[in-house]
Amino acid sequence: MKLLSSVDKRVYRFDFPAIDTYPSGDFSDTDSITQIASDTLALKEVVSEFAESANITGGLKVDTITTTGNVDISGSLNVETSLTTNQLIVNEDLYFDTIVIRRPTGYSDVSEYVIMMRELQLWINDVNVLPITTNDSINIAGDDLGDTIEFANFSTKKTKISQSTNVASNVANDVIGGTYDVLNEIIAIQPRLSDDILYIPLTSKYTINNIQSIVCYNRGDGFQNHLIGLAIELYNRDIDPDLTQILASTDEITTAEDVYRYDFPAIDTYPSGDFSDTDSITNIASETLALKEVVSEFADSANITGGLKVDTITTTGNVDISGDLVVSGGIISAPNQVAFKATTTGILRAISNGAIPDFENVIFNIGGGYDNTNYKFTAPVAGKYYFVVRFYTTGNDKFTFDLFLNETTIISRVKRQLNASGGYTIFELTGFENLSVDDVVYATPTQETNISINFDNETSFLGFLIV
Repeated sequence: MKLLSSVDKRVYRFDFPAIDTYPSGDFSDTDSITQIASDTLALKEVVSEFAESANITGGLKVDTITTTGNVDISGSLNVETSLTTNQLIVNEDLYFDTIVIRRPTGYSDVSEYVIMMRELQLWINDVNVLPITTNDSINIAGDDLGDTIEFANFSTKKTKISQSTNVASNVANDVIGGTYDVLNEIIAIQPRLSDDILYIPLTSKYTINNIQSIVCYNRGDGFQNHLIGLAIELYNRDIDPDLTQILASTDEITTAEDVYRYDFPAIDTYPSGDFSDTDSITNIASETLALKEVVSEFADSANITGGLKVDTITTTGNVDISGDLVVSGGIISAPNQVAFKATTTGILRAISNGAIPDFENVIFNIGGGYDNTNYKFTAPVAGKYYFVVRFYTTGNDKFTFDLFLNETTIISRVKRQLNASGGYTIFELTGFENLSVDDVVYATPTQETNISINFDNETSFLGFLIV
């Protein structure tokens, strides 16, 4: 988008690609809050340059992939319907930007679904980042979830209020009180429901693998059982606004404790001598102070329900596609495509009934399916294959030559029923076959005593995966 500061105009209009969908007669020549300004009223510019890439470091699940550029996949590719893209980079780390504290099974150890505590800490790089990456509560009931810490209902995704001054954002105020600082409103004013939550949106994204620990300071005056049934869940609301994909979760709390500590992969990077045996805003609680749990299971993917456009897709994992993959004007490179070719070496030999010609000279063997010691091909992946056996006879005897699948099924056969004359003749045996993993294919003469074959490059066995 160009700067227009040098142009003296009261109204500026910046058109994007979808301007063509706006009704041509609906532009306004006067100031309007219901219609787009016309060319007469506004100085118009067409915006045609956009960012070239979108980077996603967590898992990705989409319905459709469409790309005008390259798609590099080192694993398998799995898509349920289709992906429209222009660069998608998927790494192993999962990023999150939201913490939700809720009762996954709806269980509470007391008659009311109370959410109360003193403090929650998110430790990354030896720092509790919650106080610096969260916004204070607005504390109004019935609003949509936004970027402020609030009590809310998980089913409706609507905000609820706190009791008195014990607002939800006190959970991240870097103050560990003596009793409790956070409490959802009492039943007489606002019903407490089993699916009520403490919603904590962050202003920054973090990778789960960089979390050292999440520490929860429970109520401190003898009513610690109010937290039983609650669990802490991590989400990426940026790509999952409905909070349907849990990226990581603690177990539900089952015992009443003063402090709970949930260790993540990066806990090993925290200095071993810095744990605190007392309540602390500068150090992670020690195992003496807190009940410790190790969080080790994370989600494999993140769901995206909207469109995605990228130039290049690079993934270190697998991509599953159950629908069609369509590439227009580009190339799909398949480095794991299966194909092989092997020839015989030496001079004329007589091959007896049931013996396999010595296809020992490997020309290529992509996928490693061909064995030049037993002269058989074993399918490394399932699919439809095409095979060709070409041999050069020097004798005139009748023969039968078969292409076998798993020693019992004949894929294809070539046969000379009567003795001939003239000697040198080239025969080819071809066949298509659907193979499962570890199916074995090989070629051998059958039914006759011997067949004389010239063992040079004229005699070969090749095959390749079609689809």
